Amino acid sequence: MIKLTELVPQRQLNELSLRSVGNKVKTILNKVALKKGKKDAEDLQQSDVAAAIPSASLNKYLGQLKAIIYPLYELAIEGSQEQTEACRAVALKMGVLKLMKGSADFGGQDGNFASDKYHAQKLKGSVEAIKDLMYRMQQDMKKDVAKLDPAGAASFSVEDAIEMLYFKYSTEKSALVAIARGVQKVVGGFMLDGRIFRVLQNQLRKAFPGESGRLLNSVMADFIGSIAGITSDYGGKACSAYFDGIRSQINYLSKAFGDQGAPNGGYEKFWNDGDIDWNIRVRCLQSCETSGARQQLTVSDIEKRKRNLGIPSF
Repeated sequence: MIKLTELVPQRQLNELSLRSVGNKVKTILNKVALKKGKKDAEDLQQSDVAAAIPSASLNKYLGQLKAIIYPLYELAIEGSQEQTEACRAVALKMGVLKLMKGSADFGGQDGNFASDKYHAQKLKGSVEAIKDLMYRMQQDMKKDVAKLDPAGAASFSVEDAIEMLYFKYSTEKSALVAIARGVQKVVGGFMLDGRIFRVLQNQLRKAFPGESGRLLNSVMADFIGSIAGITSDYGGKACSAYFDGIRSQINYLSKAFGDQGAPNGGYEKFWNDGDIDWNIRVRCLQSCETSGARQQLTVSDIEKRKRNLGIPSF
């Protein structure tokens, strides 16, 4: 016989999780409890849910789970290159004149970093895989729920499926970790930049607005976080370091050619974008640093160009 003291912790977990689900899902879970001879959903064990609604278990969807992880893994493998490409895209859009004036336009139209738009494109595969997972789970859960509550099944939505998924794994995180570790054996462990992870969360909130987006993000954070290590959010620091690396080149060229009285340090008169090494790399550990420019004009190159342009050297 199970003692009451052994049930209290599970009941408390269930109580907390049930606060985040709607009445429809609560009604379905209460019917599961009655079928199992229990008072209500607060007394459920996760084995009860798994038996009554097997489609709520993620281990039935390993193909979709792998599809979620693969794009993240590819971004992690690219590592500093991915962060550099995002910062480069922002810098090129800003242009030399804004950078010359010290602009640090990190802001995007949605209030996030401008580089987030670049990351979002790379994360489409993961977002689409998560959407596919939830639509499949909704269809499968609907069939399971029909055996318990035909009326509830008729209007069972994707949002309801997310609530059911949240209830199951918010009270059974060890099972979610076990599934994640199984996927990790296939794809391998990796480190994911915290900024990229936050962009993924933002994209999920757009795909699933409201409370369902928050609940789904909670489950995905536990799942992805059990496979990948999430590093610090280097978004602004990485681009700041990249901009500084470009500005140092701009300052060098401005100083070399700007003593002729030309506006903007001689930009587009004596030198242009092609004289800047936009391919410098950013690397972030505890801080962010850039590699040196590889194609910077030497003193000899500058003197030769001045002679060709008819500019006197001093």
